[in-house]
Amino acid sequence: MSLKNQGITGVVVKLTEGTSYTTPYASAQIKNAQDAGLKVSAYHYSHYQTEAEAKAEAKYFVSAAQSLGLSNATVMVNDMESPEMVTGGDINKNTQAWKEEMIRLGYADLVYYTMASWLDTKGGAVNTSQFGMDNFWVAHYVYGYNYLDQETAKDLSYYSDAAAWQYTSVSPKLPHALDENIDYTGRFTLYWEIRLMQGKRIVRYSFFAWLLVLLAACSTTAQQSTNQSSSSQQVSTENIKSTTGSTTSTLSEASTTSSENATVVASSTTESDLPLVNTGAVLKADYTSMAGTWQNASGDELVFDDKGLATEGLTADFLDIDQNGILLLNVQTGTKINETVYIIPANTIFPESYLNGNQDTSDTSKDRLIISEDISSQDLANKVYYHVTN
Repeated sequence: MSLKNQGITGVVVKLTEGTSYTTPYASAQIKNAQDAGLKVSAYHYSHYQTEAEAKAEAKYFVSAAQSLGLSNATVMVNDMESPEMVTGGDINKNTQAWKEEMIRLGYADLVYYTMASWLDTKGGAVNTSQFGMDNFWVAHYVYGYNYLDQETAKDLSYYSDAAAWQYTSVSPKLPHALDENIDYTGRFTLYWEIRLMQGKRIVRYSFFAWLLVLLAACSTTAQQSTNQSSSSQQVSTENIKSTTGSTTSTLSEASTTSSENATVVASSTTESDLPLVNTGAVLKADYTSMAGTWQNASGDELVFDDKGLATEGLTADFLDIDQNGILLLNVQTGTKINETVYIIPANTIFPESYLNGNQDTSDTSKDRLIISEDISSQDLANKVYYHVTN
């Protein structure tokens, strides 16, 4: 069944990333979408850390759009989720430079895509008033990586003051990676369904897809994007599936007992053979870079497969990312105790704000996992998990 027949009336196609990558499938995706009667918008995955870099990326994006025949009436999206945009510069000042350059080049219908946690209204660094909340496309998966259907999304109506809300990344509407989004302004779609909210507010609904065909995963740096582009094409669209083993009272206990049931892997694997965590891919539900066993000095283990956490007795139900590029995986144990697994990429320091003012004593040259219940431990150095086998 076509996307249009399933209630999707628009798509957003990735054109470019940084100043050196153009999606090779963009032309075919645009043509196929237009032939299917869908409205086409475009997005650029940004990495800029200075005003000059922001302007250069804007020029690169516009050049690609023009070469593909996209008119200046096209909705052009700035995909802002690469951590260095916040950690390496003034994201608002730099994004203002990107905006002004886009307008100068003739493309003025601009939307800013980012995670909810990056917005100042949620404690983040991005100034929503500077760019207008109605120009933001907010990603927030309230059901984690379980599919949220369109009718439920309508009823929830999260971020209805924004341009759009991305409510799921695991749409079953195509056999490959596909996000679904609700369009509150009609900019991404062909028509709206109008509903009266709370007796007085009119909210407009239609649905569109972030067309990630084979190119959903985004990198944490421009170099990773280039090196990992082929592997990131295999993004999973399945829901996270967690095993239901014996009931445990805490996540640490579950991770300890899980080692007995973990799949045995080749002992010849060394840490140097293991991939670095690809945070962009993980955000799109592709855990390939994390797959395998993670172990701490106490001998406790956590196991991941390419779809997510696979440790017996644990269920992952929500994933977010903070402004340092650290992933926050909310986990329930068998007794419904909520814990957070902090996924800390190599060369990223775990902030003192998480450690109650203490310094990060882990090996920052490696990817690490830290469980929230262990943060107050007097033996934290031995509680940090490192990737040991895949």
